[in-house]
Amino acid sequence: MSNPIAYDVKVKLLEDSSTPFSDDESAAWSIHISKEPERPKNVISVYATGGKPPALYFDTSHPSTEYPSFQVRVRGTDYMAVQDKMQEVRDAIEHNGNFLVTDIAGTCTYYMDIIPTTIPIDLPADKNNLYITVMSFYALREERRPNP
Repeated sequence: MSNPIAYDVKVKLLEDSSTPFSDDESAAWSIHISKEPERPKNVISVYATGGKPPALYFDTSHPSTEYPSFQVRVRGTDYMAVQDKMQEVRDAIEHNGNFLVTDIAGTCTYYMDIIPTTIPIDLPADKNNLYITVMSFYALREERRPNP
C-alpha cells in the first residue's frame, strides 16, 4: 500500500532543497499533515481530499494507478507573505516534474502529474486574525512493488 498523498507531498516539499520549509515548529514556516496547530502562526498544512476512482487491472503485474487529490492551506500573519508562500508551494509541487517516494517496505510510488484544480483561494481570517489561502490539486500516481 502506498503512502497517503498528504505524507508524500510533505516529503516532496521538505526534500526539495530550493523550498525553504521545515517540519520543525520553531521554524519561520512549518509544514504539517492533516492538522493546523495554533502555534506557530505561519503554517503550511496538507490535507488528503479524496480523488477520482483508481484504474483497475486484472493483470497484477500492471502497476496500480490512482488519482488522489489534496489541498494545501497556508496560514500566516502577513497577507503578502501568505500569498508568496503559496506560490512557493505551488512552484515546488507543479514545476519540479515527476517524483518518486519509497516507503519502508520498498514500495515505490511514482507521481507522473500533479495538476491544480483551483487557483489560490483566500478564506476569511481565523479567530486569531491570521490570513489563510488554500489551493487544491489532483495527482496521477502509480504504485510499484519490488520484485520478490
